[in-house]
Amino acid sequence: MFFNKEANPTSKDSSDAKYMVVKTGYTSAISGKDIYGSFIRTGQNRWTGVIIATMDDLTSRWKQTKDVYTMGALTFDSRDKALSFIEELHDILLPGECWNFEQEIEGKTTYPILESYIKNVYYKLAKDHLSLFDNPNKGKLVFSEDKRYLLFNSGLLNRFSTRHLYNRRGSKHQRRRVYSLQKSFGR
Repeated sequence: MFFNKEANPTSKDSSDAKYMVVKTGYTSAISGKDIYGSFIRTGQNRWTGVIIATMDDLTSRWKQTKDVYTMGALTFDSRDKALSFIEELHDILLPGECWNFEQEIEGKTTYPILESYIKNVYYKLAKDHLSLFDNPNKGKLVFSEDKRYLLFNSGLLNRFSTRHLYNRRGSKHQRRRVYSLQKSFGR
């Protein structure tokens, strides 16, 4: 089964198909309702992630997050906030680097290459952080004591220093939201 971002049924081939739902064959011990696995369509037209819940819980979650813009594991309250973040980040980087394509891609930020870079650097560091094996990137994600903030080195440069991203966990669904930009070394 396929659904759009408003939680309405649609077809697999529809351009507005946002969620794919698969019946697990299990039922909830509490409600007795069927349990499903839900996947989300990414910008690269791939199905990723999985949320396991009843259909009622899934549609409720989709309706709550229909305006959310995701950049990999980073989540923004709206597309405008994501665009603003990428614009702000781009403005502080070394001039002359090309972070966009010659033709604008509909539905993406102004600098889709920069968006992809941030998304993939974070994924790599998170994967290494959770690895059972020693690797050079293990421990390069730094969490605050209360686990609300996350610091990692993006590897991006301006004239003075490397930039770091602070990432704040969301409230109800522990969504991660980009919180602010700070220069490294306390500048």
